[in-house]
Amino acid sequence: MRTPSTAPMLLSLSLVAVGLLSGCETIEQSSIGRMMPFGRKTNNSPQVTEQRQKFQSDRDPDAFHWLLSHCVHNEMSVQQVEHELGEAGERRFDDREYKTNGGFYQTTDVGYQWGPDRKGRTVVLFFRDGKLIHFDPSEFR
Repeated sequence: MRTPSTAPMLLSLSLVAVGLLSGCETIEQSSIGRMMPFGRKTNNSPQVTEQRQKFQSDRDPDAFHWLLSHCVHNEMSVQQVEHELGEAGERRFDDREYKTNGGFYQTTDVGYQWGPDRKGRTVVLFFRDGKLIHFDPSEFR
């Protein structure tokens, strides 16, 4: 009868030891509200807050573009984009045209729409594996 290898157990213990010795700290409860998933901090500067409120209350097109050009970037999650724009994105199920004509997207990419602003403009952003892809903030400046 063969005895189980101790290698997996030693690997687990080594990983725990490395974590303890590498200076991992407990996150203070007060800082949790200021943090985004994956450790990215929430941007709540007065200017961002003002632009977000203008977009939410007045559907201001300039504020919408400002938020897109200054606060949204590739690799963000849907939840992070929702936070930055101040509203939930609407899942787009009619995104076949985007996926088949441009060559940038895969059939498994997921589109979400934000807006409209006061002028009726919306933006559709695509996510692959939960992260924003092919987004160029300079298009909104």
